Amino acid sequence: MTKEKILFKSQNGFVTASDLKAALERIEASDCEILYLHTGLDFGIPNREIPRGQFLAEIFDVILSLNINTVIMPTFTFSFCNNKNFNIQKSRSSMGALNEYFRLLPSTVRSIDPLLSVCASGQDIDLISNLGNESIGRHSNFDKLSQKEKVKFLFFGTNLEDCFTYMHYLEWVAKVPYRYNKNFKGLIIENDKEEVVNYDLFVRYNNVLPNSETTKIYKKLLAEKNSLKIHDLGNSSISAVDEFSAKSLYLELLTSDPNFFIEGEFNEAEADKTFVANKMVAL
Repeated sequence: MTKEKILFKSQNGFVTASDLKAALERIEASDCEILYLHTGLDFGIPNREIPRGQFLAEIFDVILSLNINTVIMPTFTFSFCNNKNFNIQKSRSSMGALNEYFRLLPSTVRSIDPLLSVCASGQDIDLISNLGNESIGRHSNFDKLSQKEKVKFLFFGTNLEDCFTYMHYLEWVAKVPYRYNKNFKGLIIENDKEEVVNYDLFVRYNNVLPNSETTKIYKKLLAEKNSLKIHDLGNSSISAVDEFSAKSLYLELLTSDPNFFIEGEFNEAEADKTFVANKMVAL
């Protein structure tokens, strides 16, 4: 019997592909038709004896083994926000190594979005095609996801409170006063075709800060309702939440207090629209 390869070495022991698969099964990650992955791979120190490509392939094979109809990963670049052109084929994702690996697979399709592009593989490619020019709002990938059933968000070696971009779409739905649609203009390059376009992004006013503590409360409430299932693994965890539960609770909290997810209370008279393009990687 061949000994299974160690993928990560953590303070809490080794992590193998079987460990990843068992964790995904425990949180019922496969109980969906559409799986949207946020990745961090913070389970421990990667095994340097495994070549990088093979290492990522073995991790991704675990995801494939779930047999999900459609898999989506963010490949955000925030290109126009950072005064850069967006090349659909060549602009690297800033969302981590596994997301970039997924982007380069011949089976994946990337959305045409110079701010928040996503890649998808599987049956429902329409989720990332024929999108509008609002990266967060109307006719965005998130807007289409919200109209689907059996959607789950997976946090793979990362935490909900660190990367759940869908929350900002829900803020758009709720029309929170502390965000506004900012327009960005730039060049999109697709193969040999170039086009100057405008895109909107639902950004916070410059003097509004997110409240990390209340986001953790949101996460805790989801877990208490058993909507967010979490399994600790290595130095991190794997967790999943269904779209309906995540949306319902988030909008409920915003209805009870429009300022719930920010520090202090928003004052429209003091709203600062200053925007500085400087290696933007998050909203």
